[in-house]
Order: sequence, then C-alpha cells, then structure tokens
Amino acid sequence: MQNAQRGVDAQDIERDDPRVAAESESSKSAEEAITPGVLSGRLEGNIESHGRSLSELYELEFTQLEAGETRMEVDFAATPSSIVYRECYDSGTFALGSLKEQKFALAIPVMERGTRWWGQEREGSLVPSSVSGELIDVRFAPGHRHMVMVLEHAKLQQALVKADFSDEAIRSIEFGREHRMMKFHDDSLRHLSGKLAETIDAAVRGRHMVSGEELDRLLLGAALAILDHGPAEGMTPGGKRQLVQRAIEVHDRMKIFPNVMTLCTELHVRPRTLQAAFQKSIGIGPHRFFQLRRLNEAKRRLEIGQVGESSVKEIALGLGFRELGRFAVRYRELFGELPSETLRKRGAVTIVGIAR
Repeated sequence: MQNAQRGVDAQDIERDDPRVAAESESSKSAEEAITPGVLSGRLEGNIESHGRSLSELYELEFTQLEAGETRMEVDFAATPSSIVYRECYDSGTFALGSLKEQKFALAIPVMERGTRWWGQEREGSLVPSSVSGELIDVRFAPGHRHMVMVLEHAKLQQALVKADFSDEAIRSIEFGREHRMMKFHDDSLRHLSGKLAETIDAAVRGRHMVSGEELDRLLLGAALAILDHGPAEGMTPGGKRQLVQRAIEVHDRMKIFPNVMTLCTELHVRPRTLQAAFQKSIGIGPHRFFQLRRLNEAKRRLEIGQVGESSVKEIALGLGFRELGRFAVRYRELFGELPSETLRKRGAVTIVGIAR
C-alpha cells in the first residue's frame, strides 16, 4: 500500500496507533515488560559545554561565528532508547559532525530564519533528518530554536517494516540515502511541535505526563507520521556545499594551518570560487571561518585542558597564533573575555534540574 493512501498525520501520535502498538508489544516481551523511567532536566552552559553534553549522541564540532558570550539552554526528556530535547541558539553557530551508534534523528523547527542545513535554507514544512555516520552540517542563525528526536535506528526500521511502509520509505532512513529532508504539512508540524513541547515542559518540571514506555511510543509514532510523507527532493548538498566540506577536510589533514591560497591550490579551484562557496553555505569567507574555528578550538582547550598544553601561550602557539597580543584581542572580541580568564574558570555544564 502506498504512503499517500494511508494518510497518516501528527494526530496519530495521540491515539493507539496499531503500528506503534505492535512494536511496543515486541519490546515488552523482549524485556519482560520492564517499563523504563524518564530522565529529564535542563542543562545550561556555553557552546563548548553544550557540545560536551551531547557527546553521548553526537560527534559534533561547534564554531561560534558571532561576537559575544553565547549561553545555551537545553531541556530534555529521555529513556534508555530515545530522547527528545529542545535547544536555542542566541548567536550564529556552525555545527559539523555526525550521530553516533546506529541512531536516527529528526529536527522539528520551532523558530528558524536564515538557518542553513547542508548549505541551504529549509523550505516550507520540511523536517531535517540525520542517520548515524552521515554528515551533519548546519549554520544556525541567531534565535534558531528547534526540538530534536533521537531514536534507535533498528527499532525505527523494524516499526516501518511492520507497518508495511514502502521500500522507498525504508530506504529514506538508511545511510547513503539521497535526500535528508522529510516532507510534512504545516498544520501537522505545528501540532507535533506543540505536543513535544508540552511533553518536554511537563517532564522538566517533574510532572511527567508519560511513562518511559509511553515516551518511547510517542516519539516512535511521531517519527512514523513524518516518514509516512516521504523524503523531499531537491534538498541535497550542492556543489558549493561539497566544496566547503572538501576545504574543511583538506584543512584538517594538513599539519600546518594553510592560508586560503594554499587551500585553493590543494583543491584546484580559484580563490573567488572558494570565497563564493563559503559565503553561500556559511555566510562568511574561508579566511574568517578558519580563524573563528581556531579561536573556538582555543576556547575548548582552555576550558577542558589538553595534554602538553597548560598555558595560554602553549595553546595559542599550538593553533598557529604567532602574535599572542593579537590572539588575545581577537579572542576577547569573540568571546567577551580574555583567554586567561577562560583558563581560570574551567567552565562546565550547569545542571539546573533533574527529574526522574
């Protein structure tokens, strides 16, 4: 049966969808009906600590692109097999990396103007998705807010098969797929966003509206509702985005810190071509991007430390900053404090509240 004939939408997550019920029964029998609990709370910190708090789910590198101290708040509700969390970016941020350990994620937009997924702005009610091992490449615009559902890939795949989804739908969650955006309807997306926000808020405040098993079913049902509409064509990384990815890979492979001309030589492209690719995909030129990336890496090392680097001077020189005075000025312009202040603070994630 074709997806369009089933007509599944976000309302399915509010009733006992037999597709999800079948998956739930399978899980119960396998685990002797043990119901997992819900761990929830709020994490506060900066971009670096935010990256560390997500390290169980992702291998991600965050680069702060705009001046000023950036604070992050993440509200979450999780079970042993799935998680939904809400995050907000108050300044321009570039994220590059991938999901870990056989997972599948969907990002439900709440507020998004100017954010670029794989070098392109999201169109209409499309939902970005990610498979473990697949490149995540996002330039978050200031004020961007979304909710992310992360599920076990095998469990989601099993649910799709049991629900008689088409082969095309099943391929849409596999590594190596062609399209990474999923189609949905505006009304259904708003309904789903509201439902997930309500669930997160109740969990964070300690008033759990759902048990762990019910939260798993809610997130699985939401994923099925979105995947039922199929992938969106035409939202795959283009040539300019691929050039940016290659430039980052070449830059990271080189033992020195190459300038733009050296990168162009390695990539066999003109400087104008590389400049246009970075402007289109990230919003800044390659020289500024790699400078910001090194400054962000310096902040990360100052905060958490690294073997053989115990001073500001060692860290700055190790990242190719030869003029320490200029390094300190640029660092303060971007992060609002001197490198020595960061070193003294050794900041960490603040756990505001945890509920079980």
